[in-house]
Amino acid sequence: MVAQLFVEHAGACWLLIGLVFIVLELFVFQGIGLFFAGLAAITLGSVLVFDVFSMPTFMLQSTYFLVLSVVWAALLWRPLKKWYQKSADAYSEFIGSSAQVVDYNLTKNKKGSVKWSGAVMNARLIKSSTHDEVPVGNEVWVHALEKEPSKK
Repeated sequence: MVAQLFVEHAGACWLLIGLVFIVLELFVFQGIGLFFAGLAAITLGSVLVFDVFSMPTFMLQSTYFLVLSVVWAALLWRPLKKWYQKSADAYSEFIGSSAQVVDYNLTKNKKGSVKWSGAVMNARLIKSSTHDEVPVGNEVWVHALEKEPSKK
């Protein structure tokens, strides 16, 4: 029954498979290549839906799907990798810049606040600091950024 449905509506099935692959890549299995497989399935589904050329067997469709997956990966791997690295480095401009301690004195063991370019953010002294405390109003230098654990 499923095989017959796939044969009769192959284009729609490939489109659906493509959407499922892309959603899985974005929300469940990041970084394993389902995005490229999803684009390949959508491409193949579009070719079948618009009857660009005939692919009567599942084996032929599967072959085109694998070839299209490789083509999409070859075309998009580097641009996506560059884009991803750029977005990961978006906050690197903080490192090496100065900020002013606000609200509370900054210590090694307790979070405090600093003002950088008009924005107030959490901060703490690094463990290797020669100071145990930096009073409010003093200038500090940003050495690293850490992501705070998510609160559940």
